[in-house]
Amino acid sequence: MALGGVVPSFAGDGWGFLQDFLHALEQAGRLGGWNDSQLMGIALCKMVGAAYDFALPDKAVAAATKLSDFKALATKRVDTEL
Repeated sequence: MALGGVVPSFAGDGWGFLQDFLHALEQAGRLGGWNDSQLMGIALCKMVGAAYDFALPDKAVAAATKLSDFKALATKRVDTEL
């Protein structure tokens, strides 16, 4: 989990791109040998601001156990917000 520090926070406020955040998360996870549960934990911990407001109350996000599910939900949300 020491690689968690290389994953940037994601605010969803227009100052960063979701795909860049997800790419950094996946790369760190690959290097660290993280499983889906660990990837999900880091992803949720790294969300701040508007992104956190999306992730926290969303029941589908809370129920997601695979990073691929989380990515699909987050991408769908960003696509509808833009």
